[in-house]
Amino acid sequence: MARDYTKEYQEIIKESFEIGQDQRQLTYDNVAWQNYTQPNIENIISVPVKETALDIGCAYGTTSVFLKKIGWNKVIGIDITDRYVNKKLFDKYQIEFKQSNIMTDSIPSVDLIVFTEILEHLYGDIQGIFNKLSDALNPDGYIVLSTPLKGVYCAEPIGKDLTSYMELMKFQGDINSPIDDHYYLYSPGEIEELCKNANLIIKKQNIEKWLHYLLQKSQLAS
Repeated sequence: MARDYTKEYQEIIKESFEIGQDQRQLTYDNVAWQNYTQPNIENIISVPVKETALDIGCAYGTTSVFLKKIGWNKVIGIDITDRYVNKKLFDKYQIEFKQSNIMTDSIPSVDLIVFTEILEHLYGDIQGIFNKLSDALNPDGYIVLSTPLKGVYCAEPIGKDLTSYMELMKFQGDINSPIDDHYYLYSPGEIEELCKNANLIIKKQNIEKWLHYLLQKSQLAS
């Protein structure tokens, strides 16, 4: 019988609420599933399970737990704040949590990077972030990336007047205490450019209201 990953993920959402009793988590995870999580899960389960997975911007940690349950030996969840993560759930599944800012801090070498609904929250050296992700990826590793699509996603970002992601380099703000909101939305061409410059190749893409990608490091960069 085929494994029902949709059911498994829904059970994690429920379990997280039962352990943490956080209505925000339940609402967030259910809204996320309806809008963009399912294609990310499909990309995650298409990746060969290896040793270490990194969930960047893990929030409540639902995806981190999913990674652990499908077989990843070591799962690390990182976020700029610890106010969302369900630490009791992480302890139960032996998931490591690190409070970290990926714009300024280093990230470990891993076999899978989950980088979903994070890019739009960042400003500064965006190309540098892609370079950092590429550098942290072990040979034959994968990146699962998703972000809202410019021109289709309805909510306007803080930087709605910016004409390209390059202008995020000049955006003024406290990089250590960013506003929890969208700064910029990306076009497919911009994602392709950022990936190419970081020696990342697009193995799979899905473009609708969200941009969903499965990426690998170019073998020419190895």
